[in-house]
Amino acid sequence: MKTKLLVVLITVLVILNGVLIFMLVAKPHQRNNKPPARNFLINQLDFTEAQKKTFTELDEEHKNKMQHFERQITHHKDALFSSFQTNDSNVNTRDIIERTSRLEVEKELEVFEFFKQVRAICTEKQKVKFDKIIKQALRGKRPVPPNRNGNGFPPERRMPPPPR
Repeated sequence: MKTKLLVVLITVLVILNGVLIFMLVAKPHQRNNKPPARNFLINQLDFTEAQKKTFTELDEEHKNKMQHFERQITHHKDALFSSFQTNDSNVNTRDIIERTSRLEVEKELEVFEFFKQVRAICTEKQKVKFDKIIKQALRGKRPVPPNRNGNGFPPERRMPPPPR
């Protein structure tokens, strides 16, 4: 009786180990997971299938443009900071900084255009919700109300005297 129980127990443990190894190597729980930001807007605005398809296309195009800007900005910053090592007087740091600044502006414009296009695919009801989401995102954390002393700083807290 004990040998049969031992065989069954070992078999179950081998199967469980096989499943665990599969989960660690294949990671099926991580496949086809869209980024949370994409899912957030799709879920919050309750997009239809057609809207989801359009949004996904816009998002892919936006992601590619943003990666392009990031690569260019990184390239310019690398050139700028590598000029320390070369002491090359021909490197115009102001020119590199201005090019980097223009890229940052273009990047911000791309973000604005992306959200403008996303808003354009929304229904009127979705636009109201979209506007609220964008306003909250721009504000970040909600401002803390002023304290009772009115100067915006937390009130001073004095520690009680030590026990005697």
